[in-house]
Amino acid sequence: MITDLADQVGTPEGADAPPWAVERRFLPSADLVAELQVWRAAMQVQPADLRPTGPLQSSLLARTWQHRLDKQLAASDIAQDQQWRDLLVKRIPNVIKDSFLPSLVDRLERLDRAGFDATGLVRSAAAKGPLPDDHPAAALWWRILDELPPRPPNNSEQPRPALARPSASRFRREPYRPQEPRTHGPPPPR
Repeated sequence: MITDLADQVGTPEGADAPPWAVERRFLPSADLVAELQVWRAAMQVQPADLRPTGPLQSSLLARTWQHRLDKQLAASDIAQDQQWRDLLVKRIPNVIKDSFLPSLVDRLERLDRAGFDATGLVRSAAAKGPLPDDHPAAALWWRILDELPPRPPNNSEQPRPALARPSASRFRREPYRPQEPRTHGPPPPR
């Protein structure tokens, strides 16, 4: 009976990811998502609560189980994060020193979720030649941006995701205009 209820609550095959899972940087495995859905139903976690396991449980047994689920989720994130890091280090060995690396991993994951071939983009951008020793991850990201197609491959009607390079007009400087010196006291009459 409990197994039947768990099957009803778990995420069915081919269904959209639940809102709490979509908000995550990496989408957990289908088995872990189903287990978390059962947990959320059993603990009556509100659908609007985007924490995967909901609020901290008060009973020791529930808190122990919640901690186990949180650890599984963290391990899943680390494993997926490590796959991107391994790919990047294989292509550009000195990328591991760049402080931009976590941001690059996050952006690659977002590209991948949007339907782009992020792995292929990394390979082709890295193959264009050597990257600078200073901030190679950031330089690789700019190369990837240059290679992005104008539309996502899975839906030609959607515009390019908000990953594009900012326009040059954003960085245009205004001419210098000196300000009048301020004096202490009442403002000058107009």
